Amino acid sequence: MRHGGSGMWGTMRSTASNVFHFVMIKPSHYDDDGYPIQWIRSAIPSNTLACLNALAEDARRREILGPEIDIQLHTYDETNRRVRPERIIRTIRKAGGRALIGLVGVQSNQFPRAMDLARPFLAAGMPVLAGGFHVSGCIAMLPELPADLKAAQAMGISFFAGECEDGRLDDVLICPGWLVRAPAPEPTSITKAIESHIIPRSVGLFTPTVSVAMLGLFGSLVM
Repeated sequence: MRHGGSGMWGTMRSTASNVFHFVMIKPSHYDDDGYPIQWIRSAIPSNTLACLNALAEDARRREILGPEIDIQLHTYDETNRRVRPERIIRTIRKAGGRALIGLVGVQSNQFPRAMDLARPFLAAGMPVLAGGFHVSGCIAMLPELPADLKAAQAMGISFFAGECEDGRLDDVLICPGWLVRAPAPEPTSITKAIESHIIPRSVGLFTPTVSVAMLGLFGSLVM
């Protein structure tokens, strides 16, 4: 299995049926006028994005989805790069294959922007997973999911709580829950969410309580 190549997306030599796109986006946040804050150059790059990309690179090297699957990784730091979901969607559809959109390292002040970035991907039928300090902190410290997390679940967004090391990212990428269309019970508390939606090795993966059928799209070709 070969990876890399020319351009941001590499050379898409694989057939549509065996390509898996893992898109990692570190969102910015809005200023007082409602514009995403961006810089020509970032003094401090996103450590979360760099670490997650390294873990994903290792998962790709180990061929965790099987030797026949070409895992292609795409990273975006919105603090120093404009993120255009419609362009990403077009590129994935042109290349074919499956896709997972990850909103990584999302802080509380970045959560509204992350949800706005998620909408076009969800409308295109692509599963979206959000993680970071806001999701992990709320799940760890609050007795109930706050309104913004419930709204995100209603949109069809899944949550990842905690760290990605120690094989936990592997569990997410190969999680059979993405392929399951069975309805999930609506969590009325953090405890119920953990009991009904946690995946192996204590990885906090919380699936949406609404539009759960969208999870099955993860196993379908993105046309």
